[in-house]
Amino acid sequence: MRKSDKVIYSVIGVIVGGYILSGIAALIICAYSFFGPTPKKRRQELYDYYSNDSVYETRTGEIEIWCRNNSSTYSISFLSTETYNPSYNLLESNSKILKDSGFIELCEIKEQDDYQTIYSYSNPVTVMVCSSGGKHTVYNPTAVGLSVDDTVYLDFETGKANLLNYIQYEMY
Repeated sequence: MRKSDKVIYSVIGVIVGGYILSGIAALIICAYSFFGPTPKKRRQELYDYYSNDSVYETRTGEIEIWCRNNSSTYSISFLSTETYNPSYNLLESNSKILKDSGFIELCEIKEQDDYQTIYSYSNPVTVMVCSSGGKHTVYNPTAVGLSVDDTVYLDFETGKANLLNYIQYEMY
């Protein structure tokens, strides 16, 4: 066998091996999509996880609230010096409660342009939040309660119920 024939056979072997590995990878992906968690099962896992009050925590501090101009939902960011300071989304139902309660009117408009409006509230605000929870990610970290001193603008039980309703009926 000539040296050039060995090279040709080696190249053919590499190509065929690549096709075989690609086929195996495609079969694994198909099997996962067929046998992996169904949307119904996934919703149930998330519902069970977020039903537990221990996955929620209280954060207190000065905040900014921002809203895209074409959206009816708000996001909350804490003003702090932490290196990791996530923003917390509010579901549409919880955003409406916060707006209807008058909290947004108490905030100052910090910045407004064609894309978004940013509000600031300089007094300490207490916000009940749930983290993404690793595999239990839903709608990013979410705020489910907000109060200032003794005034509750979005109570935890209602905010949590809205989150669970979103998971059960609107998600996926």
